[in-house]
Amino acid sequence: MTTTDESVQWRPRPTIPVPSCLVQEARTKPPDFDLIGIRGGYHMGRILELVEKFPIWRHERVPGPRAFDSTYDRVAVVVCKWLFQAMHDVQAASIFDYILPLMVRITFYIGIHF
Repeated sequence: MTTTDESVQWRPRPTIPVPSCLVQEARTKPPDFDLIGIRGGYHMGRILELVEKFPIWRHERVPGPRAFDSTYDRVAVVVCKWLFQAMHDVQAASIFDYILPLMVRITFYIGIHF
């Protein structure tokens, strides 16, 4: 997501802007260390809030033809569209942190509709 707002705009942040230092850091740092700062949690608070609310919304979901009007369905569709678009963008690596908490909830949503 690239916008004019500087707080949302993605910028890689290498620790040292020299390729040899980047290679050396990649060898010495643990595998889960974020060398260039692309795995952040800008939306993590909102994602965790959604994860907590999905079971409540699923319980409130009305069965039948009006199910698509429920909050559960509308939010799940928006989240699926957002994840799909973000995974096919330049910043796909940053989405990994958001997918893990949502995986179980999205699987339940997909199970309802198939």
